[in-house]
Amino acid sequence: TPTYTVDFAELSIDLLSRNITGTTSICNKGIATRYDVAMHLISNLKLQIPVTAVYGDFFALEYFAERPRSESMSCFKIDHVLGQNARRSWQDALDDYCNSFVA
Repeated sequence: TPTYTVDFAELSIDLLSRNITGTTSICNKGIATRYDVAMHLISNLKLQIPVTAVYGDFFALEYFAERPRSESMSCFKIDHVLGQNARRSWQDALDDYCNSFVA
């Protein structure tokens, strides 16, 4: 699950201000493949770049560390403590990230 560091920092501060301790997963809301992120980024930036979806084993020779079938995260603690709407979607976060480069 994509995570924007700005959101990570803001959620971390919110948790700390409430004295919430322990191990916590923090990520943006939603599930996305690397392909999904690439396609959203290309669309957001209005680029004309071809992207081909591939399976994870496509990179096995170059990046030989085993990868889990899914790398999505759950943030049950965040949602329980801060509420379902505390985290924004990865798409909104990626849009803000892209907009931060536009003057």
